[in-house]
Amino acid sequence: MQRGSWFAVNLSLLFPGLGQFHLGHRLRGLIWLLGSLLGLVAIFWAYLAPGGNVQLGAGLLGMGVMLWVFNLIDAHSCAAGGWQGQKSKLESFGLFKSQSHEDQFDQKLLTRSSLAKDHWFLVFLSQVLPGLGQLYQGQYGLALIFFALTLMSLTLLAGQLGLILGIPALASFAVFQLCAAAGSSRLSEGRFLQRVGAQMALLVFVGRSLFFAAVPLSRQIVEPFSVPSESMFPTLMVGDRILVRKRHNYQPKPGDIIVFRAPSLLPDPSQLGASSSPGKSMASAQPTRDPEEFPGEFFVKRVVGKGGDRIQVQAGQTFRNGQALTEPYINEPPQYSWDSEAIAHNRLIVLGDNRNASFDSSRWGSLPRANVVGRAYRISWPPERSSPLP
Repeated sequence: MQRGSWFAVNLSLLFPGLGQFHLGHRLRGLIWLLGSLLGLVAIFWAYLAPGGNVQLGAGLLGMGVMLWVFNLIDAHSCAAGGWQGQKSKLESFGLFKSQSHEDQFDQKLLTRSSLAKDHWFLVFLSQVLPGLGQLYQGQYGLALIFFALTLMSLTLLAGQLGLILGIPALASFAVFQLCAAAGSSRLSEGRFLQRVGAQMALLVFVGRSLFFAAVPLSRQIVEPFSVPSESMFPTLMVGDRILVRKRHNYQPKPGDIIVFRAPSLLPDPSQLGASSSPGKSMASAQPTRDPEEFPGEFFVKRVVGKGGDRIQVQAGQTFRNGQALTEPYINEPPQYSWDSEAIAHNRLIVLGDNRNASFDSSRWGSLPRANVVGRAYRISWPPERSSPLP
């Protein structure tokens, strides 16, 4: 396989260090590879770990983008004789010594012409944006088709599907088309170029798919939610963005803050009355949805009881199995009385920390444990409120 500079840049565009490895600079490639992996771990920790920091994560992400670009320059430098070779080339282009206007114009034409002949440079452009290499080569109709298909994949396909499959497929096809076209014009090495082009196209598809799938896959483990109501005030405030850890074997326990899907039938809050015993008014209420909680029927509350427990609210105090609970997190003592009776197996009692302004189990009864999405473990936004949740 040839060791051209732009071929190496294409490999390093897929993942830092691959181009350096391909050119035989194994130690340099290993440093880039391990450094990038450690950087990714640090970024994920900053954004997702309970003790992480969003501002640190943003700084690491920005630094990572700059290093990723520098990695491309380094890969090109490895094939061009190192930084001294690069400097000599730049000097020949007039960047380190003065040239006449005519000489500079001729150099620009020569540079553009040589780049247009390097199909791996065109492949690099189409990795950045499908069709960009075709546009640079003068295939305007084909470039327009790729641009249109890229836009359609982002708008007509479901957002995640378009990113995970649509964009990578278009990029890989654009890469293969450029290599196939270059191979057909060079009979002696045409099959080689087409074979390498097919391999590169496959790498592009797999690499881009994995890259764009990282966020949706991570949401199978940790998912962000935004808080639009004051039902959990003062623990959670309107506008807080919280992270929820999703585990199939998660067993909610009293004190946990959980996000859950709303029960299939909920009473209309307006029919319950603030002074009545809300837990005993459900039978006469009409099914509705809570307008104050997460869009898409997601609620956030604190677990106060599980199967076998009995929760009572009397005289501004909450009791579990006859014992008063110490609740320093609530906004104010509850101004209602309520008795949950015995909680059935695989069900939970959940209450908001803002007890007098929360549409919770005191209004609609116990929650099936199967409805639980996961445990909220951290406020991730805004930065000044970023902190782990108890």
